[in-house]
Amino acid sequence: NLEYKLYGVHDDKCNEREIIGTVNFRQFLSDLVLKKEQMAIDILDENSDDTTIPHMKVMNGCVIYSKVELSSQKEEIIAFDYSGGVTRVRVNDSVRVFEEWQIYLINDTLYSLQTDDRYTRFVNLDTQKCEWKLGSEYKVIYIMNDIIVVSRHTDKKLFLKESDYILVYRFPDTDRYVLSEKACCQGCVVTTDDNLLIFCG
Repeated sequence: NLEYKLYGVHDDKCNEREIIGTVNFRQFLSDLVLKKEQMAIDILDENSDDTTIPHMKVMNGCVIYSKVELSSQKEEIIAFDYSGGVTRVRVNDSVRVFEEWQIYLINDTLYSLQTDDRYTRFVNLDTQKCEWKLGSEYKVIYIMNDIIVVSRHTDKKLFLKESDYILVYRFPDTDRYVLSEKACCQGCVVTTDDNLLIFCG
């Protein structure tokens, strides 16, 4: 059982302790078998009374997480490269604490995918500028390093049938795709050899 400690915050609110950390997997399994009450965690970061860590993912050899200051709604995106021990911090102007979090590390740069009814935008968090914009008929399916898999749906028109396409781009060269297939994407999987498998239907 996990035990959460609560810390008092102003205005009679409480804040759970949130930690981003790493554990030695073998030691972790050994501690579980021995039913130890405490386990060793190398803490990378933790929240404070006025911050929360709502999102986290592992991508391209980095732990990427979000740290939001509750009073100002300022969000920092932190990328920790655990092989080199390098930490990068970027500010995300589009705070989405409780919505789907779409932060990706592409070509060693952090991007925020911002989607509305009309577009999906790739916003560079270094410059806060949009570097790629896709129309509503496109949907980003998968991102692996600089490879971006996109599906495109075209509605039935006068002389055209309704159809689906899978397009693969190598970012930042988004003017042309490296693969186009008339099919519906059922999902993507990365093998242990870092090969990307795209399942079509």
